[in-house]
Parts: sequence; structure tokens; C-alpha cells
Amino acid sequence: MSYKKEIKIALVREYEQGRSVSEISKTRGVPQSSIYRWIREYQTKKTVNVHFTPEEHHKLQLHSTKADHILEIVQLSGYISSLPLKKRLETAEIFYNKHEEYSVHEICDAMEISRGTFYNHIFRRRDTHWRDEKERQLMLTVQQIFDDNGQRYGANRILKTMKAQGISINKQRLLNIMHELGLEAMSEGAKNSYKQKREQRINKVKREFSVDKPNKVWVSDITYFNCCSKNMYICVVIDLYSRMVVGYTISRRASKQLVSSTLKKAIENRKPENGLVFHSDQGGQYIANSFINLLKQNGMEQSLSASGRPYDNAVAESFFSIIKKEELYRNQYRSVHDFQESVKNYIEYYNNTRVHSYLGYFSPVQFEAKYSGKNDNG
Repeated sequence: MSYKKEIKIALVREYEQGRSVSEISKTRGVPQSSIYRWIREYQTKKTVNVHFTPEEHHKLQLHSTKADHILEIVQLSGYISSLPLKKRLETAEIFYNKHEEYSVHEICDAMEISRGTFYNHIFRRRDTHWRDEKERQLMLTVQQIFDDNGQRYGANRILKTMKAQGISINKQRLLNIMHELGLEAMSEGAKNSYKQKREQRINKVKREFSVDKPNKVWVSDITYFNCCSKNMYICVVIDLYSRMVVGYTISRRASKQLVSSTLKKAIENRKPENGLVFHSDQGGQYIANSFINLLKQNGMEQSLSASGRPYDNAVAESFFSIIKKEELYRNQYRSVHDFQESVKNYIEYYNNTRVHSYLGYFSPVQFEAKYSGKNDNG
């Protein structure tokens, strides 16, 4: 069956607005393979001043075609849709919680589930008390607006967005819903929050970067690197004892979720005891209530650099300087995926192989093995 160009473009616009390919296919009665072909032909493209050699352009085309074919094979095979819905929801939840670089749209599209179904799932996992169907729908809408805007919107902007959608709700009720869902925008009340917390900001590390055992002091920071005309943000958590990177996350946004997901990865990797000191600068992500609460929930004490004193967090700053000089500046990345793989491989090399003068020319892994050996013998 042939379709007019206007219909093809209209379906591509539906995809760009967040509907999954499988959903469009079912509701419009169009084969998924056709939709994927039209997406390649008609998807809106933003041009940038990037120059490629003919060879580089050819390689980029091959890489793009291969990625498209892999996606089509997975989608058209029906393997994803054949999995039980419960399994797909659980997988989507893992990516939502641990991989901040992927949007809710992308996760749900890959798992072939609707966002409404996904939000229902994560709310039930939180044991949220549903008062009635109307309240449930309001909560779904609030969460969706919050995620669709990169978790930047506070109550006022969410309120305006809901009003534009014809949804009537007063601000206090919205605030109650946001509190129940644990939603907090970085910009909302930032000035007042800053004033209230200023006196609580204590530097417990005080540039004493030598500690006597692992999991006693962790330091963290965020940097960015321009890849394929996009700023990619890297957050790391480093153990001061061995200078080991115990957790890292790469994201397109320097959000609160970026630092929270990195800390959660570090905790999962190391399982530290209560009393660990977590040191960082005074970036908005680190002084947000949600992050402070995460530290408290895991028995950690917060330490913050003095304002405008980068040397207070010199170990984290030094790591970013090293990875940029030894890895990032030396490569020309053709895709975000290549960049992510480069960071991953370098951190594995840094932790396991690269010797550090501070550690007596041992790698972080070797240095911690010496500590374990001493304590086992003792």
C-alpha cells in the first residue's frame, strides 16, 4: 500500500513527540518497517557546522546504517514484545534509575511500553497510596511533565504546563503531589535554600587528602566534554585512600539525578559502612535536599569545599585533568557511544593498570590489594 508524503511526515512527527513506533504501528495500521524507513527520510534534523573528510563521512554513514539495522532487527523480530510485560517494566526501571543518559521516551520506546504503563509501575514500586483514579492521573501527569523537561521544572512551571493542557489544580495540591513523589527542581527556591544551608557547609577534609583505609573519604566532582557538538557531563566518585574511581556516570545533563545515580553506583560497588565522609564542591546538585537526604540514608557525612576554592577538591580536579590529557583530547569521537566507551575503557585502565606516583607506583587496585593483604595477615 502506498502512502502520501503528508501522512508519512505526520507519523514521523508523532514519533518525535514521544509515541513509540510499535504504538503508532498498532493505532495507524502501518507496518513498523515502513515507519522506521520514513523516520530516516523525514525526521527533523538540526544542522551544525561540522566538517568531515569523505572517508569520515562514509564511516559515519556506515555506523548510522548499522545502528538503524540493529534497531530494526530487534524491533521487527518481536523478541522485545514477546517478553512478559513485568520483565520489560523491570528492565525499564533499571535504566530509569541507573542510566540518566537515556530519556523516558527512549527507554519506553526500546522496551515497547507506554509511558503511562511505566509510570504506573514505578509508582506501585514506591508503594504510593492511591486515593482515587483522578489523583492517580494527576500524579502521572506531574511526573511526566517533570521528566519531559529534564527534571528542571518546579511547581510554578508544572502548574502553568498543566493549565495549558486544560488540567485544573491548585498550587498547594500540586506541591503535596510533588512532595509525595519526591520531586524537587534544582532551580525551585534555590536562593532561599542556599541561605538556609550556608551555615551547615563544613569542610571536613580541609585538604587532608591522605587517609589510612578505603571507604573512609570519597570525593566527587562533575566536568563536561564537548562530543559531537553536545556537552557530555561526567560525574565521578573517587576513594581518597587509593584514588580509585568507585563510581561514574555520563549524561547529557548536569542534573541532580546525575550525582545521585553516581553515588548509588559507588555504594553498590563498595557497600561502605556508616561514617564515610563524602566531599564535593558546593554545586547545586550536591547541596540539593534530595542528595543530602541520600547521604543521610546511607550513613554518610557531607563535607563541602569552601566557595571558590578548587584546591579544596584537588584530587577530583586532578583526575579530570588526567583523563582529558591522556584520553579525551587524543581522540576524535564520531558518536556519543564512542565517547562513552572511551571513558569506560580509560577508567578501567586507570583503576587496574595505570600506576600512580602517589601510590608508590601501584595502580589503585594493586594498592587496595596490599591493604587487604596487610589486614588479612594481621
